Amino acid sequence: MKLKRETEPRRHQLVQQRLLDMILNGELAPGDQLLPERDIAKALGVSRPSVRQAISSLASLGLVQVTPRGSYVTAPDLGTVLMPVLVAMVRNGHTYWQFLEFRMLLEVEAARLAAGRRTVEDLHRLEYWLRSLEEAVRQQQSALEPDFQFHLALAAASHNDLLHQMIVALLNVVRHEAYAPLLEAVYAPPGELAAWVDRSREIVAAIRDQNTELAARAMRSYLERVAEITLGHFAARQQPPMTSR
Repeated sequence: MKLKRETEPRRHQLVQQRLLDMILNGELAPGDQLLPERDIAKALGVSRPSVRQAISSLASLGLVQVTPRGSYVTAPDLGTVLMPVLVAMVRNGHTYWQFLEFRMLLEVEAARLAAGRRTVEDLHRLEYWLRSLEEAVRQQQSALEPDFQFHLALAAASHNDLLHQMIVALLNVVRHEAYAPLLEAVYAPPGELAAWVDRSREIVAAIRDQNTELAARAMRSYLERVAEITLGHFAARQQPPMTSR
């Protein structure tokens, strides 16, 4: 682990970037232990607090795990890495409509890929969560969790890890309490719960038949209905949408 001495200002940021570069280019691989703080500080000509702050920042991104025995490079979960980015988007005015548009881009393609790549196990998982959704509707219970798990199972069936993790991160943001009124609005209209089950059945049927275009169309129809209901939610309350369309 060779480090070039650092003499620039804002040293913790530069230390963080130096370590990040080493992780990205493979000099530091998952499982590798970082040098002790004092050794990094000496090699770069910075203080130990600067090194500690840099390592803490990398840990918050899921790239480093800090333990009593030292700090280790991790194999990051992409959803963990993406979550701060998506939260930052919300804080900077990228709100529900833009998330919904982004979700459509991701999930329509995920449905297309799932139809072409799904395994028997993938299909069983989708059918399990579809049955759970049907049961929740019959029992007049909350359909949010089985619906959420259904979409996660579909994303996993795409067999594209990056796409899967992006959808996981996106849905976790959408499930945030700030969006609770919108989620309630999606399920609230009379007969809408049964309609969501029907739409989910169409998606599963297309994936079962490995009909890629039909799966993509079914998912697009599903999400377009989400958009339609959400627009009605704002109109009924005479509120502007959370962002321009």
